[in-house]
Amino acid sequence: LVGSNFIPSTAINQLEMFQTETFDLLTIDRELGMAESLGFNSMRVFLHYLLWKTDIKGLFERMDKFLTISQRHGISIMFVLLDDCWNSYPKVGKQPDPKP
Repeated sequence: LVGSNFIPSTAINQLEMFQTETFDLLTIDRELGMAESLGFNSMRVFLHYLLWKTDIKGLFERMDKFLTISQRHGISIMFVLLDDCWNSYPKVGKQPDPKP
């Protein structure tokens, strides 16, 4: 088992990773491909409770697309459900800019 936490380079957090407007399949595919080439076979992915609460159907559709890509790269996924410990005041929509 060789793994890591995963979030694409185009997302600041798990909300941005899985929101409709910012779900970036091209980057996810490319970066899971890089992980595969380095020998990774497992990734942990955090899922925020706000997406579950506000867009459950869309979240499940995007999760399915993500799992399809990860399977193609031979990478198993461990989802961490209903995570929210990174920000005291989370909200859906535009996320904060990255901190240098």
